[in-house]
Amino acid sequence: QRAHSKERLLVRPTLANLVLWRSIYEHEGRLYVDAIHVGFFSAPHWYPGESIEKFVLEHDLGALPTSSVLATDIERFRLFSAGWLGIHPAQPDVLVDVRYSSLPNSVAPMWAIKIDPARPWDHASYTVSRDSSSETRKKFLELLMGTPQ
Repeated sequence: QRAHSKERLLVRPTLANLVLWRSIYEHEGRLYVDAIHVGFFSAPHWYPGESIEKFVLEHDLGALPTSSVLATDIERFRLFSAGWLGIHPAQPDVLVDVRYSSLPNSVAPMWAIKIDPARPWDHASYTVSRDSSSETRKKFLELLMGTPQ
């Protein structure tokens, strides 16, 4: 629907169900996240979501020494996330594992690492931010039931 050609694609069910799925694909340096509702007795429905700039070490932190502790931490996180990394839109010092979020069409991370390129010999810090607010639960249930507002 966006007239994009995908460079990479990942589709997986949301936690503990087969009705609501999360789709992530890469197009021209951005990762796009959408929700897909596949009801058993209804036609599938696509719920467009958010996008995030894909993180590429050489592009985003090209001056970072490759032998530094921070570069090693970033590479470990990149391998852990299978390369589905993005730069947090509101926090440019936070690298997000785009595969997981509380909502299937959101890029808000469940976990990420915080980096400080000015301190390449320090470790990145691991952060967890699982949004379980009533608003997020309501949005998830609406997507799950196929009735988002």
